[in-house]
Amino acid sequence: MSDIARIFAPLLVWLALFSAIYGLHGLGCGLDWPGIDMGGWSLQRIVLVSGWASAMGLQALVLGALVRAPRSLSPLVRQVSLVLGATGMAAVIWTLFPVAVASTCS
Repeated sequence: MSDIARIFAPLLVWLALFSAIYGLHGLGCGLDWPGIDMGGWSLQRIVLVSGWASAMGLQALVLGALVRAPRSLSPLVRQVSLVLGATGMAAVIWTLFPVAVASTCS
C-alpha cells in the first residue's frame, strides 16, 4: 500500500461507512421499517445497530492493518496513519452512535 493510501484510507473508509449507514436510515424510513416489529425491536433498529457494529468492526480492521504495517515506512507516515486510524475509529463510534440510541424516523 502506498504512503498516500495509508494516510487517506481510515478517513475514506469512515466516509463510506457514514454514508452507507445514514443511507440505510433514509431507506428504512422510506420503506417504513420502524413499523415492522422483530421481537421487541423494529426492523429499522436491528438493521441500523447491526450496521453500526459492522462499521466499527471494519474500521477496527483498517486500524489493525495500519498497526501491523511493515516497519520500513517513514516514521512520519506511520505516525500520521495511526493517528488517522484512531481518528477514524472514534469518528465511527461518535457519528454513528445516534443510529443506535435515537428515535429512527420523525
